[in-house]
Amino acid sequence: MCINNNFLYILLSIAFLSVACSSDGGEISFPDVEPTNIRLKYLTTTEDVVAGLGAYAQGWDVSELHIERDDGNYPDMLWWYQYELSMRRDAVHPATHDYRMVRAETDGPIEPEEIKEREKRQNRVRIHDARLNKYPSLYVYKGRDNDNNNWNFGLYAHQVHKDGNKTTHKIYMSGGHSSHLEGNTPPPSDGEVVTAMLALLEEHD
Repeated sequence: MCINNNFLYILLSIAFLSVACSSDGGEISFPDVEPTNIRLKYLTTTEDVVAGLGAYAQGWDVSELHIERDDGNYPDMLWWYQYELSMRRDAVHPATHDYRMVRAETDGPIEPEEIKEREKRQNRVRIHDARLNKYPSLYVYKGRDNDNNNWNFGLYAHQVHKDGNKTTHKIYMSGGHSSHLEGNTPPPSDGEVVTAMLALLEEHD
């Protein structure tokens, strides 16, 4: 039996929409697109990272930047590059403090399905922000149970180099309170986190 191509296309489209609509709104999913060339900015000083973070770091006492890297020359991205910056400020309870941390690093290729399983195990959900639509290979998540005492956000950026090698660039932000008492600083908003993360990234051929 011969099936008209247009009719077959319609059937396939309906089937796809049915599957998409039946999925859980909190389910992690990845668009079927090629990775973009977005990657970590090469920041090497405390001042550079604080400037990039903007409002995320304002009002916090910032530690010295801890950075590690392999040999290489910028703007060619190093095969291994990592930095971490810690922040704290006094809380309402004597002798306690609230804290924040940001860590950024390069990693080997991480497949979307691997990320999906990893974040599902750790009870995290995807953040949807219109600014991320420009970079369909970016995945930003947050802890489902984020609260004043313990919260976390993260980002995965998939980059494909001209030579075909793949790198995953990651940003991790976390924070909370130093004791079992209730912290007085709520987690940053999704929008604040996305703003800070995008400021730590750049596009590069």
